[in-house]
Amino acid sequence: TGTGHTVDRTQRTFLCRCGHSANKPFCDGTHKKIGFVA
Repeated sequence: TGTGHTVDRTQRTFLCRCGHSANKPFCDGTHKKIGFVA
């Protein structure tokens, strides 16, 4: 990634769209807690 970290290949990768993930740029499910709706 642009931060120099490696990304393990997985079947699916979910990117954060709500902006509140503690694991950006990846989704950690925080959107459920804050009520984010796309």
